[in-house]
Amino acid sequence: MGLEDLYEFDLVPADGRSTIATERWDAIQHRLLHFQPAKQVSLLGDPPTAIRVIAFGGTEVAPGLLAEVSGLAGTQLGVIVR
Repeated sequence: MGLEDLYEFDLVPADGRSTIATERWDAIQHRLLHFQPAKQVSLLGDPPTAIRVIAFGGTEVAPGLLAEVSGLAGTQLGVIVR
């Protein structure tokens, strides 16, 4: 496993019914693209109910990063591996 390997996962509201606030989308993308690190980050659904992440090196999200992204998204997020 290395930086050349790509993995896909979704960040979804832990309660299964909340939506993701888009007001801070630029900040969410920046955190995931630079600190995950991710190749691509996109919203799923209308209104958005998940963040699709295509990342380098694995599907684990550091607890601090997940907490920060959850705060920006306005809901507690969990990880679902694709």
